[in-house]
Amino acid sequence: MQISLRGIANKAKRLKDYRFLNLSTMLNEYNLLDSWQYVKKNVAYGVDKVSAREIERDLQSQVGSLVERLKRKSYRAKLVRRPRITQQRNYQLNFQRALC
Repeated sequence: MQISLRGIANKAKRLKDYRFLNLSTMLNEYNLLDSWQYVKKNVAYGVDKVSAREIERDLQSQVGSLVERLKRKSYRAKLVRRPRITQQRNYQLNFQRALC
């Protein structure tokens, strides 16, 4: 990890209420390739239906393309579908009573 990233991580631990304004400068090819080692590669597909193993086959060009889109500010994250979790009425009533 670069010294600047380590400094940001340490500051985040020390100052819980501190707001970081611009971390986009840290999204470069070196940092993205370095962070790839921490990605769990044996989990389910992402929102884009692409597995980590598929990305890893062509990792260098994938990261290069991402960095270029980030620099041009043309990258748009895919929308995430948020499923609505319905709960039984009885559970909701019991939960409300527990709060009182």
